Amino acid sequence: MDRQDWLEAVTQQLHSSGVCLTEQRRLLAELGDHIDDLYCEERNHTMSIEALESGLLEKRLGKPEEVAAAAVVHAPRDKFARRHPIVTFLLLPVPVLILLWTTYTLGLAGVLQLFRDYQDADWAVSLVGILIHGLAYVPAVALTLLIAWIAVRSRIRIAWWLAASTIVALVSWLMMVSFSMPTTPGTGQLQVGMGFPPDIACWPQFAVPLLVALAFVGYTLRQRRCEQLTPSL
Repeated sequence: MDRQDWLEAVTQQLHSSGVCLTEQRRLLAELGDHIDDLYCEERNHTMSIEALESGLLEKRLGKPEEVAAAAVVHAPRDKFARRHPIVTFLLLPVPVLILLWTTYTLGLAGVLQLFRDYQDADWAVSLVGILIHGLAYVPAVALTLLIAWIAVRSRIRIAWWLAASTIVALVSWLMMVSFSMPTTPGTGQLQVGMGFPPDIACWPQFAVPLLVALAFVGYTLRQRRCEQLTPSL
């Protein structure tokens, strides 16, 4: 069995072993480097390529099924998200979104204090308005990106990823934000709450985080497709 056949046999064994693709690529790259070192070592002893490949690889590195079995034993444990998808993608998104809303609101309160002296400036009014309405978008988009990062790293099923992103988008749609800049001290008003059923006028709060999620899902599916079509050798 020559180098190419041996590596292809190892690749097939790894695919059926359940080892994640990242670990497969890492192992195959290491095996390729190790084989190159073996070839250089043996060629120094003036062996022919045919004699070198006849039994060297299985003798020195083992049979493909043995290599795959060893990879399964030493493969890193599945990440928390893969072991507990219900907790990660169904139960945690809402509490984390509430935490992000709270954090954003506290930061926003501090920013508004800084703009008290500029309440008559048009640029200040516009900027404050953007920051306040960002409460309905920034935390949800940030959480959507976090979910995408976790899903990509854990290589979780796309269905879990989409479920979590949809939950975030739906809850974000319920957020109600209104404000008015103060004309005299103490007259400014900021109202934040949850409304059910969601206001149809607030549909972008649902659409934006969901579109972000769908964009990342589409890109990830394309990458996985390329990984399957591209030889790992």
